[in-house]
Amino acid sequence: MYLIGLCGRSGSGKTAICGFLRKKGVYVIDADEVCRRLYKEDMDCISALSEEFGSDIAGKNGINRALLAKRAFSREGSIDRLNSISHRFIGKAILDDVKRAEDAGVRFTVLDAPTLFESGLNKKCDAVISVFSGKWLLYRRLKARENITRDMFLKRYNAQKTNVFLLENSTAVIKNTGTAADLRRRTLLAFMVTELKLGALTRGKGKKRYVYKKT
Repeated sequence: MYLIGLCGRSGSGKTAICGFLRKKGVYVIDADEVCRRLYKEDMDCISALSEEFGSDIAGKNGINRALLAKRAFSREGSIDRLNSISHRFIGKAILDDVKRAEDAGVRFTVLDAPTLFESGLNKKCDAVISVFSGKWLLYRRLKARENITRDMFLKRYNAQKTNVFLLENSTAVIKNTGTAADLRRRTLLAFMVTELKLGALTRGKGKKRYVYKKT
């Protein structure tokens, strides 16, 4: 099985990209969905976060993510402490999911993880695809989606890996500054480039230019 990491700043379009890939038949693991599940159900994770950031961040529905984010961005070094706790639990849950997919015979799994490199999960991936958008385009998207303040956006933006870093550490990149149709085209192209670099595709005969190698 090939494990392909997908990363990019918040608002860059990773969710839409995963939608295109699911329609292509790719199995997708959404790290944010894993996080939401653990923050709601995993008492060990909830307890560890509460001890670090205050018992009031947890309620009957689990961790209050908005309050946790506010606490994490309010003090220097808090983001690192949050990551050290959450990545431990989220990483294990993701790798368990990857193992289940491999055991089920899945050929391509995409891991949508905003903090792919920070968590160290990039080391488990066979390839990495990154998606980019302009800074203020990201802000407009997050403002519409989450009603995020400019100050909170900048704190989140500056805490994430730069586009230069992602460009230098990716197998393929997707630029998301146009229409949904343009993003779909760029997504499928980047995925094909990644398949070629992984050696999963080979030149075929007849009308088909490329075919999947047998495994």
